[in-house]
Amino acid sequence: FERLKERSFQESHFVRGIYINDELIGIVNDVEIEGDKLEIGYAICSLYHNLGYGTEMLKIALEQLMERGFTEVKAGAFVENPASIRIMQKAGMTRIDFTEEIENRGKTHKCVYYSYKK
Repeated sequence: FERLKERSFQESHFVRGIYINDELIGIVNDVEIEGDKLEIGYAICSLYHNLGYGTEMLKIALEQLMERGFTEVKAGAFVENPASIRIMQKAGMTRIDFTEEIENRGKTHKCVYYSYKK
């Protein structure tokens, strides 16, 4: 949290909170920046899943990042998380031919990636 909080004050990074009535329910942030290409990550509190907040948040983030001059934004999701994959699809992102094995909480997960281009 402290790392994300510190980054949120830096113009060179993209960190946004998603709020309902002043309550933080989610976050979207840059994971990696390479020139005019950026990878983002996002999370929504489970109490607010399946209500459209994730899709709306991602659409707005993609729009803001394109306005900042990025030409491509990527995001990934574990294959066993179809809700996150659907968020990326509904936000206008397209599956790319790249996968990765990521270890998280003691398990290895296959991660698929989606891209949004200007």
